[in-house]
Amino acid sequence: MGAVANYAAQSGVRQCLGRIDQLSNFLTAGTTSGASVFINPREPDRGLTSVSMEVQGNNGLSYVTTAFSPSTTACDGSYEAITYWGGTCDQVAASFPGFKRVKPLRQHIQTLDGGPYAKVYLMPADQGCISIKKETVY
Repeated sequence: MGAVANYAAQSGVRQCLGRIDQLSNFLTAGTTSGASVFINPREPDRGLTSVSMEVQGNNGLSYVTTAFSPSTTACDGSYEAITYWGGTCDQVAASFPGFKRVKPLRQHIQTLDGGPYAKVYLMPADQGCISIKKETVY
């Protein structure tokens, strides 16, 4: 297990350890990162566990937040990875192959669709673009 899952295990989390390890390792592979873990103090194995991470990777600096919750059959998880890019949002969209452009959220935030469980939202910011990649796993 990675560092985040080890910390969760030491804090009493059991049911979601596999999902926590899966997502935290996926999100930090080949990067330099640090994390803060939030665990339900009364029921660590039955409540929501959340992790905030600083991830320095090939695409630059990202803030990543995850959430894990036990379900009746396993553990559900989700993450959002927020990254500032120096290029335009159209240029950033090309960095997400397999995601297709769909209707914007409203007026300014573009949406890229990666299927029923993954979306990327692109928001203009100063001279660049902020991407928010959101994915859920069940």
